[in-house]
Amino acid sequence: MSDLLEAVDELLAAHPADQDDRALREARFDAGLAFVHFDPGAGGRGLDASLQAEVERRFLAAGHMDWSDRNIIGLGMAAPVIHEHGSPEQRARFLRPLFTGEEVWCQLFSEPGSGSDLAGLSSRAELDGDEWVVSGQKVWTTLGHVARRGLLVARTDPDVPKHRGLTYFLLDMRSPGVDVRPLRQMTGDAEFNEVYLTDVRIPDHDRIGGVGDGWRVAMSTLMNERVSLGGGAGERGSGPIGEAVELFRAARAQGRAGAAARPGGGPTAPVRRRAAPGGTRCGRSAGRGRAPTTATRTGPAGRTGSPTGGRPGAAARGAPARRARRAGRAVDAAAGS
Repeated sequence: MSDLLEAVDELLAAHPADQDDRALREARFDAGLAFVHFDPGAGGRGLDASLQAEVERRFLAAGHMDWSDRNIIGLGMAAPVIHEHGSPEQRARFLRPLFTGEEVWCQLFSEPGSGSDLAGLSSRAELDGDEWVVSGQKVWTTLGHVARRGLLVARTDPDVPKHRGLTYFLLDMRSPGVDVRPLRQMTGDAEFNEVYLTDVRIPDHDRIGGVGDGWRVAMSTLMNERVSLGGGAGERGSGPIGEAVELFRAARAQGRAGAAARPGGGPTAPVRRRAAPGGTRCGRSAGRGRAPTTATRTGPAGRTGSPTGGRPGAAARGAPARRARRAGRAVDAAAGS
């Protein structure tokens, strides 16, 4: 442990935070401080993986950038799977530019027709000499629009049980026939992509693992994904919830949220419940705290249970609304703390 920390301190002294970050990351890899549990010469020192956290903490404390989100697929999934399943040539070729940020990676697993059923994918790869010709479509591809490399699983044998007919490739995203298209969300942003592969040629030396061994390599990749995502727990008050609380505080300070945003600056007027046919109010029964069961009528095609002939009324909508109000009160309380 002491030798490891001394190596970190020496590297920090030679590469202050105000200098080129790429040069630092190159030096980190060469010094075995990229992935300390990897083999020497592959960015590591053959140490226990638990020591990596202290290495990262020291670099961040010295003011260096956290690159994990910029190449999350590469650092969290591609690097471990190449180190575990790749050939010595593949390790030497891919790991260093992956860590330095020169090459960003994406994951090409999900398909429109198979969803989360990875073994049911339909993208095909056929061997033609010393190259594989791949055609198919992938979807929900994070960083696909900026990635140089991709982790690709394709079907190489359709005549065996589906888990056994898969093969794993390391795809050059600049290859002819690779078409990356953004997926627009309701917000107008495109955080994901769909990738069309049309007769894309992949050299056999970019296959990782044996032919038909793609399922095993893919499971290793997904286990590494769980570790990388689960190991990034933030401090209390950080993350999306912390950001939501900060947004609420800012909006309230500007009079755009809370009581200050209401007409007159006071609480809202009580909501009047709409009366159902027959005079019974929809919502909670007076004094009992439960929705009425007698103020309903039978609607078309035998639909029952609401005064609107099968369309959920206020009683049916009450529980979600109450949960939403409780959540709002919780955020309000957190913002005021």
